[in-house]
Amino acid sequence: MASAYRQQKEYKLAYRYLNRYSLSKDALSLQRRNNKVLQLEAHFKFDSQNQQLQLLGKDNALKEQRLLQQQQTIENQQLQQQRWLLAGILIMCGLVFIYWRWQNQRYLVTLKQQVAERTHALAKSNELLKTMSYTDSLTGLHNRHYFLVLLTSNLQNYHVLIICCLLRN
Repeated sequence: MASAYRQQKEYKLAYRYLNRYSLSKDALSLQRRNNKVLQLEAHFKFDSQNQQLQLLGKDNALKEQRLLQQQQTIENQQLQQQRWLLAGILIMCGLVFIYWRWQNQRYLVTLKQQVAERTHALAKSNELLKTMSYTDSLTGLHNRHYFLVLLTSNLQNYHVLIICCLLRN
């Protein structure tokens, strides 16, 4: 078109057309450049966002690992506390049992002493009753009951001697 204007010797129109053409060509190349820059910026943003997502994913994985380690540490501490508590309870139960056993032994010793004292008192009372049953309360001499017991015991001893003698012969 510019060459057609130049052949017609309309240089002013040819200049305008060429100026418009170069301006529109410049504008198109500038627009293409801008589009490429925008595409590159979009790719850069996309890549940087992907990198950030990957970094965030790795960071989340590390945080999850730390969280799991902290949970395991807390669980281990709780287990340790439970073990100490159980050991304390067992020790307390053992001490209570030992104290109970010691008190029981003391009580048994006291009971044995009381039984021995009462047995001794009962033996004295029985001896006194036996003496009273063998003696007359007025005269203090042996009575008929003593005589019968003495006679029975001597006869039994005599019978044993006779049987032993007979068996020897």
